[in-house]
Amino acid sequence: MNAHRHVPLLAALLVTACAGDDGSASSTTADTTASASDTASSTSTDSEGTTDDDSTSDGTTTEDTGTTTSTSDPTATTSDETTSTTDDPTTTGNTTEEPTTTGGVDDLPPIDTVDNLLAWLEAKSYADWPAESGLHQSSGPHGGQVRTFLNDTLFDSFDQGLSAHPEGSVAVKELWGDGNAMIGWAIEVKVQPESAGGDGWYWYELIGDAEYGGGTGVGLCTGCHGGGGTDYVLTPWPLQ
Repeated sequence: MNAHRHVPLLAALLVTACAGDDGSASSTTADTTASASDTASSTSTDSEGTTDDDSTSDGTTTEDTGTTTSTSDPTATTSDETTSTTDDPTTTGNTTEEPTTTGGVDDLPPIDTVDNLLAWLEAKSYADWPAESGLHQSSGPHGGQVRTFLNDTLFDSFDQGLSAHPEGSVAVKELWGDGNAMIGWAIEVKVQPESAGGDGWYWYELIGDAEYGGGTGVGLCTGCHGGGGTDYVLTPWPLQ
């Protein structure tokens, strides 16, 4: 057989075989591309189309990126600011000043009535005041044995050498008669800064059953006490 006659046939067979290979490869590439596309599409859809937000009917929303809880409870808001105001009349704005004079008004006997004064004297409310060391013979009209007590206001006035005693000065003289028993008292209280001829002093005396004075400016008392001593007080200083 002539060899040249078989060349076109061989060539045709080779072309057919290559065409089949290309078609299969093309088909395989297309399938692979389609599959990859489908996978990418599916992945893209899942990534972009799927939301992890879960909504519930009670209004609570939960996100994976952070949890936020919302409630409609109006009591959820609590104020930690507490204001407390206490009016303390003893610590703010109100200052009570006590008398600075030693003795002062707390030492004053009640001279509003004689009965109140006698009750105060009988209780010996003056017993802790500075006093003469013991009984001695009176140099005045009181007679018998006496002992004098001064409140701190009058004591300090004598101690400072004042010529006029301050308001609130008090002298109480115990009257002991023959010295065996106390029979009464004589008392003087300065009720104003000025002595005013004895009118600025309260006077009272009880000897046994006899009473004298019971008011300010009593002539029987001022007439005697105004003739000596210091500002209507005849008690010798320093106390004996």
